[in-house]
Amino acid sequence: MNARLLAIGGICTLFLVGIVARLGYLQITRYKHFEEISASQESPYLFTESSLAKRGRILAYSHAPLDSNLTGRATNDPFLFAGVRREYDLAINPQTLADPERAFTALSPFLVLNRDDFFAKAAKKNDPFEIVKKELLDGEVEAVQRLLYEKSGGLEGILLAPKKRRFYPAAALAAHVIGFVGADDASILKGRYGIEQYFEENLAQGADVTLTIDPHVALFAEELLEVMGDRWRPAAAGILVMEPRTGRILAMNAKPGFDPNHFYNANLSDFLNPFIQTRIEPGSVIKPLTLAAAIDAGAISPETTYYDKGFREFDDARINNFDKKGRGTVTMQEVLSQSLNTGAVFAMERLGKEKFRDYFDRFGLGGKTGVAFAGEVPGDLGNLKSPRMIEFATASFGQGVATTPLGLARALAALANDGWLMKPLAVEGEPQRVRQVVGESAAHAITRMLVEVVDTKLAEGKGKIPGYSVAAKTGTAQLPNEQSGGYSDDFLHTFFGYAPAYDPKFFVFLYLKKPQGAIYASHTLTEPFRDMMQFLLATYEVPPDRVE
Repeated sequence: MNARLLAIGGICTLFLVGIVARLGYLQITRYKHFEEISASQESPYLFTESSLAKRGRILAYSHAPLDSNLTGRATNDPFLFAGVRREYDLAINPQTLADPERAFTALSPFLVLNRDDFFAKAAKKNDPFEIVKKELLDGEVEAVQRLLYEKSGGLEGILLAPKKRRFYPAAALAAHVIGFVGADDASILKGRYGIEQYFEENLAQGADVTLTIDPHVALFAEELLEVMGDRWRPAAAGILVMEPRTGRILAMNAKPGFDPNHFYNANLSDFLNPFIQTRIEPGSVIKPLTLAAAIDAGAISPETTYYDKGFREFDDARINNFDKKGRGTVTMQEVLSQSLNTGAVFAMERLGKEKFRDYFDRFGLGGKTGVAFAGEVPGDLGNLKSPRMIEFATASFGQGVATTPLGLARALAALANDGWLMKPLAVEGEPQRVRQVVGESAAHAITRMLVEVVDTKLAEGKGKIPGYSVAAKTGTAQLPNEQSGGYSDDFLHTFFGYAPAYDPKFFVFLYLKKPQGAIYASHTLTEPFRDMMQFLLATYEVPPDRVE
């Protein structure tokens, strides 16, 4: 046992050292690089010093007990996601430029203008100010300053024009959370999208906003998304990490994304935060909610059995298990372990349509989460207003109803929080309980069942983490066909899990839209989930909770 724990500790240390080094590289070593990125292209959305000088910063802190020796920085140092920096344009005054030829020669290392264009600007003797290079890089500023300091003959009339600009040192990292600053329809410069928009009044008055995002976790999630993208080539992908007890969001990363320094180069659809501005049909990850509701109401227990024929028929429609096979007499545990659609339908029937609809409402699946982002859309439980049983049957295993990924994650995280639904927090503040949807006993029963899923069924043991109890479930849902109606041949893969299962510190939710080369989410998302959870447990130094 001791040897095993030492081995696990060694692996975790390697995880930790690697990500800390990467974050240091991002925030420190490549800090100048990111500043250069933010200044390397012309942008129509630059600010005068007076209009932007006091805009507040967007910050984040890691609360993991990191060894400062690993980074060389204090553990409470802030990570800057958005700030204001001084930049310079290079300009000339044609009225005082004594020797254009000498000036062009001296400035040519910095210019993108050709000789003819430069001399055309120099010839405008009625204009005291002509920009010849926008947004000089730091090294260029220093070089021009040396030229001006020397005051060599013929260089009079060269100007460095200061301005201030909103910049995002981490580029695309957490861009959907941060948003950006730009012009609205009235050409007024203000926060657009994300935190920049939601907290516009505060930021415009100079107040800083502190996110719940842990930059270490966000960076690791970003790198996992890159790996998943290379392996499965999805149309879209996302990772959400939360603290189930508090609702604090530690990471909310999605692809495709954008660089807020150059948002004008992105497609409009890239700005949508898919976690709050798109809806998905959840698929089988919703089955634990169906069973939790039925257990809480006393309609079933984990030991309740039913006879599985492999299909059910309602309203002239047939519902099949994913493999169209029956299992005979099985328990509710097997409904989760083997992800049986017929078992979810059975639990819904025992619960009854009205109670089933009420529990889904209480889980918040049809509303908004109230997270501090502009533009959040509600879920859609409209099918549960139908008198037809088929709508309730399909909803029991996650089809025919839709919710946002964050709304779904919040509902599932309640299972890890003694049945309590939390308000998701993107900005530091007091945790807010919304309501208790199911009692502790029902939540704990589902947790035990989900641990059994991981221990015995999930991807042939690939979801297990030595030394830790893990609760998890996959979902594979056919995507609706938006043109012809019904369902397409494309799939949405989802995955959620929490650990340590009986005292959860972290909740992780992942999705892939239209992955290539795999049908089931257990094939695509089990390993990324395990890697993410291992990283979290190591980074936050969570002790093992089981002996194996």
